[in-house]
Amino acid sequence: MNSLRRHIFILSLLCMLMQGCYYSHPERLEPWQPADGETIDSVDFRTRHHYWKGFNFEATDTIRLTRRPPQQTPEDVGFSDKVLTQDLLYPMSADSMLIHASDPLVVADIVYVPQDTIDSVWVKVARDQGTQGWVREKVLTKYTVADAPISRFIHFFSDSRTIIFVSVLGVFILLLILTLLFRQNKAEYKDANKHPLRRVLNQIGISAGLLAPGGWRGAYRSFYPTLLCLTISAATALYCSIQHFVPSTWVEYYYHPTLNPFSPDLPPIMQLFVASVWLLVVVSVAVVIELWREEESAYLLSHIAGLACICVLIYLVLTLTVSFYVGYILLAAYWIFALWRYFHRRPARYRCGLCGEPLEELGTCPNCGADNK
Repeated sequence: MNSLRRHIFILSLLCMLMQGCYYSHPERLEPWQPADGETIDSVDFRTRHHYWKGFNFEATDTIRLTRRPPQQTPEDVGFSDKVLTQDLLYPMSADSMLIHASDPLVVADIVYVPQDTIDSVWVKVARDQGTQGWVREKVLTKYTVADAPISRFIHFFSDSRTIIFVSVLGVFILLLILTLLFRQNKAEYKDANKHPLRRVLNQIGISAGLLAPGGWRGAYRSFYPTLLCLTISAATALYCSIQHFVPSTWVEYYYHPTLNPFSPDLPPIMQLFVASVWLLVVVSVAVVIELWREEESAYLLSHIAGLACICVLIYLVLTLTVSFYVGYILLAAYWIFALWRYFHRRPARYRCGLCGEPLEELGTCPNCGADNK
């Protein structure tokens, strides 16, 4: 009961802290402006492009700006549409300037250039008072990121899925090898179930809900590791559904993010997604605390790394299958199977008084040989 009260207190505290997190949004939209060819309907542009004058970007690569937007058609300069580029419209000269990576930019003006068949939207951005110019919107959005911590994280995570997966998998394999070497120096096991490799894999499988709990140390009877995998699977399915069915909603969140799931500026589906991310963070902390308290030091890092690897695999599988609707079937099947495997077998009633190994009945401990009566 004391442990349960402590967990409830920690979860309540984190929920209260979560309510205080809020990312301030830009000012409200400007009034309607006439679309007379020189001005732009600000409300319509803001709705479709998700930004407006005064929005802040940060360059991620070198960008070339021109002093003015193009005023000539491809026929006027003697080039076809296939070879029309920014360099052909305005060759590199004193009329051009370069913006480098990490430079802050602010949107100063926006115009339509119907003569430009590559991109009719040109944006004027400024780094400072003396460095400002025009660039195509396609170039701007490709080589910049919205100037907000959450937006930068989304940009980094979207471009680094393979790196993250390979890194987590490599760390898991490395820690697994170190664990095997550590255990081999201590004792020889005759029982195959006590082999270090089999033990670590079984522990991770139990945490992910793939194996039944019981038979190992108490941490693996905890529901937190299974809840972590269930939470990340649900959050991944929701994330992919938003990108597949309402991509403009995700783009709007990218440009104007918030960590507050109760923000009135968020639609219900984004409120649910942000809440699932907070739940993922809270459960991850609970898993680390639970494993730290119950796990042997030789297996702690291996278990955490292996569990992280399984979470990444769940993310990748659902990311690749949700768009084909197969992911929803896999999600439902995994939830049913994981919950059934966790609850169909009750945990061990006893523990060894010497090593803490769970026991189905009193007697000799199969792990250390101590007599428990």
